[in-house]
Amino acid sequence: MSSSTKASRWRPTAAASRLALGQRVDRLPRRTVLRGAALGLSAGLLLSAGAPHWARLAAGQAVAGTAAGVSLPVAYATAGELAPADAQTRALGRVLLGWSVAMVVAVPLAAAAGGVVGWRGALAGLAGLALVLVGLLGRLPEPRTTRPAGVGGGYAPALRRPWVRPLLLVVVAFMGAFYATYAYLGHHVRAEEGAGAATAGPLALAYGVGFGVAGILDGRVDRIGPSRLLVPAVLALVAVYGLEPPAAGSLWTVLVLAVAWGLVNHLGLSLLVGLLSGAGGPARGPVMSLYSGVTYLAASLGTAGLGPLHERHGLPVVALVSAAALLLAVLPAARVRGTAPATRAGP
Repeated sequence: MSSSTKASRWRPTAAASRLALGQRVDRLPRRTVLRGAALGLSAGLLLSAGAPHWARLAAGQAVAGTAAGVSLPVAYATAGELAPADAQTRALGRVLLGWSVAMVVAVPLAAAAGGVVGWRGALAGLAGLALVLVGLLGRLPEPRTTRPAGVGGGYAPALRRPWVRPLLLVVVAFMGAFYATYAYLGHHVRAEEGAGAATAGPLALAYGVGFGVAGILDGRVDRIGPSRLLVPAVLALVAVYGLEPPAAGSLWTVLVLAVAWGLVNHLGLSLLVGLLSGAGGPARGPVMSLYSGVTYLAASLGTAGLGPLHERHGLPVVALVSAAALLLAVLPAARVRGTAPATRAGP
């Protein structure tokens, strides 16, 4: 079973939990929510590891997916609240760097561990790491921000904040294009090269290297101004997806392009998360929950929606549709101009 298929089991649960629980958990202390989510993740993984049949395994995965769905938007919101107003992109970029670490290190290590101790042992080990995280999060300072219940407690006020709706439209195109293309690029390269599943490792490594190296640019993004860079970042991604069809015939060309893809994706994600966090103001929690929910919904819809196109026409059409979607996203991206409204909430 492919990694994209496995990930699709989590996406609907994570998206639903982020949207359903985002308004409620925003009223709670950030540190309490993050520790509770880590504890829930550990419990869900342990339930999965000890599952005697598929129904118990599905329940464990639902618990783990819900916990993951709660934790990420709260982590984004916490980073935005703890960081100085002129360093939010840098702080959020460090949170996003976890994606790169997970892709390059954690996923291969978990797969290797599964081959040694079995999938149950691998899940139990991850549950133990989640328990360690509960303790580490206890050292996290609580942001000193005010979150008025009438402003920060619902999605309707959050959607009325300036920039939020156009930024979410960009997120839909951004995430749908990424997950759909990444899911099928590995299949295409294996078919062209006649190689096995081992090609997924170098591809993920190349992407992760680009994603990680881009982190050194986050400080410059803050100085230039995230809103000024959003349209160029989207156009750069259009170029990357447009280059994928001719590059996909050679593994080495794909790897070089994957490094550039990771770099531009990190820049785009840092811009989107930073701009949404700044635009959220006192509604930062619900805004980041909307971002996370939209991310997983777009990932599911993009992968499933472009699947038939991939089966009939291959990767070139998938990449071109992704490029076209991002080209359309330039219009809402162009509406984001100037200084982020209400970048800080509270003292």
